[in-house]
Amino acid sequence: MPVTKRHLAPHLVAVNMGYGHQRALAPVADFLQTEVINANWYKGITDQDHKRWISMQSGYEAVSRFQRVPLIGPLAFAVMDYFQRIEPLTPRRDQSAPTWQLRSVYRSIRRGWGQDLIGSLMQNSAPLVTSFFIVAYMAEVHGYAGEIYLLCCDAEVSRAWAPLKPALSKINFLAPTELVRKHLLQYGVRPDKITVTGFPLPIELTDTLDENFKARLKRLRAGTSITVTFCVGGAGAQRTTGRQLVRSLLPELRRGSIHLNLVAGVRPEIAEYFNEAVKLYNLPASAVNVVFAKTKPEYFKQFNAILAHTDILWTKPSELSFYAALGLPIIMGPPLGAQEHCNRAWLQHLGAGIDEQDPRRAHFWLRHMIQGGRLARAAECGRKAQSNGAATIASLIS
Repeated sequence: MPVTKRHLAPHLVAVNMGYGHQRALAPVADFLQTEVINANWYKGITDQDHKRWISMQSGYEAVSRFQRVPLIGPLAFAVMDYFQRIEPLTPRRDQSAPTWQLRSVYRSIRRGWGQDLIGSLMQNSAPLVTSFFIVAYMAEVHGYAGEIYLLCCDAEVSRAWAPLKPALSKINFLAPTELVRKHLLQYGVRPDKITVTGFPLPIELTDTLDENFKARLKRLRAGTSITVTFCVGGAGAQRTTGRQLVRSLLPELRRGSIHLNLVAGVRPEIAEYFNEAVKLYNLPASAVNVVFAKTKPEYFKQFNAILAHTDILWTKPSELSFYAALGLPIIMGPPLGAQEHCNRAWLQHLGAGIDEQDPRRAHFWLRHMIQGGRLARAAECGRKAQSNGAATIASLIS
């Protein structure tokens, strides 16, 4: 149930980059009956701040796209990813020294980046909750008077997620896993500033979690009327896998023993790409559902609705890794970047994530995993993860 709205509703601040940071705060916003502000795309943002955000985002996206170029591309991405690396927790050691990238971010903030945003929020002293570390640093540097909370969005985090001087910072950290807490401690964050909350999951799914899980487990064990939901990430790099799935699963899609959701998110060109595959094979509307929305809030609502009846979630190990806590077995696409490699390892340790095999032969190995009970076991393992993150965070900041 939603938390009673307080006199001063917390400021929830994400960034409009991909899906992860906005998806993380959407359930908290539902609990608190408020809205999410995007730090890089809000009414009245200054031209200078907007350009700074665009520069940061376009640089990452350019390198991500460039990695498809043979030889040079993977090398360029590897260099960028090195600077986002997550050092192992053992042997335990002091990792509090800031990186040069973090120092660079702070230099930009001290020159005024984000001052307009924080100034507009300082009309009251409500708690500020953000899912992106740079926003938390902006709030602290520019003297935000209220409490500052930073929600981490992966199973492990790099040094970038801790401030320049961690031991002196007022930022409160909301950690989705115990691993995140341990990393933050090694980065020098004070123990009293860290709370392990779990990752916020949609309230419409946590409210019906037991009911949905029992029905899913029954279908997975029976091996009939299975629904597979395949998600393309924000960059859309996995879309070819979606079409390969349609081709591979054709006989079962036509029989109705498997149903397929192809999630294009807010990318119309990917939705069209998927729709072309459905038309090519003359499949009935009940066999394949292409999920597309014009805005991210609309997309999140549609996505949550189909997850209630999904039996297998196929995605790269992004923030959706945490949806295993709903009792969803995760078929993991190839990870992109250090944080997704860590999410993959976390899912494997939990027992809820399974690496994808050749999508062109999904009709064979997917059916084998269903009949062998492997996906049912993965669904059960996922339930060991925390599923009440949204409620915990909403209560903590209210």
